[in-house]
Amino acid sequence: MFPFIYGLPGPHRRIPEIQKKVAEFLQEIIAEHKEVWDPNEPRDFIDAFLVECEKMKASPNTSFTEKSLVYTSLDLFVAGTETTSTTLHWGLLFMVLFPDIQSKVPFCGCGVPGGYNNNNPCI
Repeated sequence: MFPFIYGLPGPHRRIPEIQKKVAEFLQEIIAEHKEVWDPNEPRDFIDAFLVECEKMKASPNTSFTEKSLVYTSLDLFVAGTETTSTTLHWGLLFMVLFPDIQSKVPFCGCGVPGGYNNNNPCI
């Protein structure tokens, strides 16, 4: 979108390298799924996507390809990471700005299996 940005110094220059590594990792996961894949018993998103790939194999204009699966999985991974990261940042900011909230945080873990203890913190 803004190719000139890659000429500027900073950590963003590593993004393509990191994307490539994550895509390679996802390709390994997909390969592992294919080894034990049963189209009649999809276990997760990758299996379901592979089922659609098989159904649409004969269609020349399909978007259900292994490459598409890699990048869709990458999008889901990044989206999940970003929302979690943003939620944690805002939560920590509010606890810093409103110290009375800090005292209430440990009690939120009482409803989780195992309850709250020093070995099982809430955050």
